[in-house]
Amino acid sequence: MRARNRTLVLGVTDPSVVDMKVQEQPLSGVFSWFSKSVQLESSKQTDKVLDEIKTTEARTGASGGGAYATEVSDIDRAAKLMRLPSGILLATLERRSVNDRVTVFLQFRWGAPQGMAALPAWRALGPSLLSVDVNGLTPLNAEQIAFLTAKIQARLSYLPSPQGFTVALDVPRERLQIALQLLRDQMRAPVLPGWAFDFLQTHELARLAESKHDPQWASELARQHRMAALGLQQGQPGYVDSAAELIEIWKHLDIEAVRDYWKRYWSANDLRIGAVGPLPENFLGMIELYFGDWKKPQAPAFERWVPSFKPEEGARFVSAREPGKADLDKSHASAQVHWSQGFALNADDEDAAAMTVGARILAGGDIGGSRLTDRLRGHDAMSYSVDYSLDLPQQGNAAMLSLNASASPANALRVEAAMREELARLRERGITQAELDAARHELREERRRALSSDIALAATLLAQLEQTDDFAQDEARHLAALDALTVERVDAALRRLLMPDRWVIVITEADSTDQ
Repeated sequence: MRARNRTLVLGVTDPSVVDMKVQEQPLSGVFSWFSKSVQLESSKQTDKVLDEIKTTEARTGASGGGAYATEVSDIDRAAKLMRLPSGILLATLERRSVNDRVTVFLQFRWGAPQGMAALPAWRALGPSLLSVDVNGLTPLNAEQIAFLTAKIQARLSYLPSPQGFTVALDVPRERLQIALQLLRDQMRAPVLPGWAFDFLQTHELARLAESKHDPQWASELARQHRMAALGLQQGQPGYVDSAAELIEIWKHLDIEAVRDYWKRYWSANDLRIGAVGPLPENFLGMIELYFGDWKKPQAPAFERWVPSFKPEEGARFVSAREPGKADLDKSHASAQVHWSQGFALNADDEDAAAMTVGARILAGGDIGGSRLTDRLRGHDAMSYSVDYSLDLPQQGNAAMLSLNASASPANALRVEAAMREELARLRERGITQAELDAARHELREERRRALSSDIALAATLLAQLEQTDDFAQDEARHLAALDALTVERVDAALRRLLMPDRWVIVITEADSTDQ
């Protein structure tokens, strides 16, 4: 789904955009994008900010946006792509939303892959450091930041990476300006105190020490196997550090390195924004005011890392439950069975739709309707859960299919054997017409539901800033690819792409390692 309307905004000088005296706080982690705010007691420093909230509510208004668009034609008419005078790329979709809230994704990018991957300081620049003290228009401490975030009902999540930082914001429309002001101060004027870094470092080292396993642990051996197959060394793009390596990284990281990293690279030189909801009329002015002049000309420009597929030989790694744990809390014991295989495929390739349908037939749905779910949870009744992930990249061709099942430690190897049988049966006998029809229907419904999700649309708009199709064109292309599929085409794609001897199998917490 891609937005089509493209506009060059020649000037944003909205006098209603007032520089508000506040600052803000992040709340939760990477995967739970919008967690609940923490309620804290008020403080004197925030009193004037609360007055600003009332002023902003009156100025911005209580509602806005167009109709609650869920049809691709309506979304196309409402979606706009803009390049602001500062160079910021902005994609907006103005429509009514639940509880009159606005969803905004901001993606800051910088640097070349090879150089940035070798710098570990990005790991520390998350909520733990950014939410403690800021020296913005109104200096605030951690409690004041948390109180204000809760007061304006803002939900934020942060995703740091070697080449950038992504923020997800969900906030009532009338308080969007304050939330952006708080975010601006947090990113542009963090104090980064040494005591907060020391606390974070101690916490990370303790967490990593607790998660660290024996060097012969199955997941670690699989990691080493994959890094060797890809030819990657520590400090290169795409390399995945072990727990032991991460411990060494955190041991040698210091606050001065983190401050230097922030000073050198953090900026809005390359900022892309996707926003969905009842956007206020002065939204463009807010973005320009708070981020438009945050430039660092000396910082290296963003360069995308596009990995290419490299074949990985099949392997099997099994770890039994660790000594001393075998008899503890058996009622909550769970073994993990993970199958993965990489293959050369891009999201726009001819076989992408066939692989998407094939993966859904094989492992989609946790309750029923897939081969593995029906076998492991239905017929054999020996798995707690079954799921899968299919990564078809928009750039490059390094695709990956992962199959996951959890079971009791005693059933781990039985689950592995059943998964092996189902994969062989799929390859030998293929799919049925009924399975193809059901998978097509489910995928159509998924795309329809995505059009009702502000979060999904904001993320899609962000990705579409570098693509060309509008929503209707993208929808038509995907649905046409689904409609063109036949049983024979899906079978051929699965047999071509998924090699029986290329699966990497990882089993942890099993009662036994015997095959």
